[in-house]
Amino acid sequence: MSSYSLSEESHLNMNMHKSGLGMLRCALRSTLLWKCDISTMKLVPLCYKVKSLASTQPRSDKSKALASKSIRYYCHSASDAAKESTAATATTEVPQNEAENNPLLVYLAQCKSPMEVLDELNRYPISVNEIGKIFYKMWQFTKEMPFEQRQREFKLINEHPEFSALCERLTIEAGALENKFLVRTLRVTVNLAVSHDSRVVQTLLRIAQEHLNQFDLDSLCILSHTLHKMKSSNAQPLREAIRRLLLDRIPETSNVKTLTMLMKAVGKDSPLELKKQLASKVFSLSSEFTSADHFYIFSGLANIDLKHTPLLDTCSKKLAENLHDYSFTQLLTVLRCCLEGKYRNHTLFSSISKHMADTIDTWRDQQEHLNQFDLDSLCILSHMLHEMKSSNAQPLREAIRRLLLDHIPETSNVKTLTMLMKAVGKDSPLELKKQLASKVFSLSSEFTSADHFHIFSGLAKIDLKHTPLLDTCSKKLAENLHDYSFTQLLTVLWCCLEGKYRNHTLFSSISKHMADTIDTWRDQQ
Repeated sequence: MSSYSLSEESHLNMNMHKSGLGMLRCALRSTLLWKCDISTMKLVPLCYKVKSLASTQPRSDKSKALASKSIRYYCHSASDAAKESTAATATTEVPQNEAENNPLLVYLAQCKSPMEVLDELNRYPISVNEIGKIFYKMWQFTKEMPFEQRQREFKLINEHPEFSALCERLTIEAGALENKFLVRTLRVTVNLAVSHDSRVVQTLLRIAQEHLNQFDLDSLCILSHTLHKMKSSNAQPLREAIRRLLLDRIPETSNVKTLTMLMKAVGKDSPLELKKQLASKVFSLSSEFTSADHFYIFSGLANIDLKHTPLLDTCSKKLAENLHDYSFTQLLTVLRCCLEGKYRNHTLFSSISKHMADTIDTWRDQQEHLNQFDLDSLCILSHMLHEMKSSNAQPLREAIRRLLLDHIPETSNVKTLTMLMKAVGKDSPLELKKQLASKVFSLSSEFTSADHFHIFSGLAKIDLKHTPLLDTCSKKLAENLHDYSFTQLLTVLWCCLEGKYRNHTLFSSISKHMADTIDTWRDQQ
């Protein structure tokens, strides 16, 4: 059947149902979610008996009938290697008494690396529900590794015979997974950089589709978060189905933490109706908010890109009154959420600024918190303080500038350094401005086309004329004018005007380029 006719049939069927749940059930029955590129797939017939596909959850007679039939679907060949890693923050916990009584879990607790996990697995009996725990243990080792080392480790894992055997077994026995293990196993399988179009991932997705109505909210959150990070074309239709299902589940939910988890799960591209319903439900529970809830609500609203002012005002008031309940990192996150959501609350900002100014030396003195002062965080905080125009903010801005002087020598990313220029502003000390510009100039051999533009903008932000750096960027920019938009070239000219920098070759090149292309730009909306 063509994809067009399937879509048309699904549309007609869904019009017959008024409730979100009815629409979901209709879509799941009539729409084929698993679209695959035939040129990169091979047809693999797999026949399951009812026993091998049986779920521990009750099924309808129709589902049982479907399970007893042969199933055919397209999948990548077994040689498909890992493509990219995805991160997830939720964990799979093992009760202590279970770990003590299970030889496999005792063994996993003693392992020190993913390869050690895989090398001795064949000595232990493994149930299908325990495969996810094995995968999770390996992911725990890899998630703390530097990026390049993590990619090498993923390659070794995916090429290991024992891992391939576990994936093959999952493919065959996925229907026997309990629902809570199904979504968690899918998540850690994806986290280990298994190809999204591989047999095992596509099978887990298909079984998840079949069990969707049986998932609790926690499982739906995990599944939606996993799907959001997947590149497979089959993931998006399932995400849409989950969103429709959530619309029916939200009214019966009265746990703030669960609702903010749902915000993270559905993401910024979810329908506005769903975003508003989530925020309204959370706001209706405002009398029950805890200190932790106030923080999670800021983070949750940022995750769905929704500015719900009454809810943010409520949380801001309580948060400002209890700043000692929050870590430095949490306060930075709140400021980041305000910045991204274009929410401004002077009382909140002033309170955070004063609190940070009073305690920043304490944070610097605590070794375990030094990593909180990364450049990205400092940029955000400095930018927010610059916007406040409050006398309370000045002491903290000065403290941040002192921290920046310590960070600059170890930074080798041009984009980050130009972001710092924007963050510290024109009123920063001349010593700091010169150190930033000199550090950028020392990286000139690594400049990209984007860097040349950002350097002009960055130097204008700190009101510094560093001629050798500007000359270097001017030469490269003039040679590659087609890499820049009309607006970017206008910005470069404006920065030259502001900084009193003159370069005849650059100006002539931009002028000629604009004259040659201006009709094209005028035609583009």
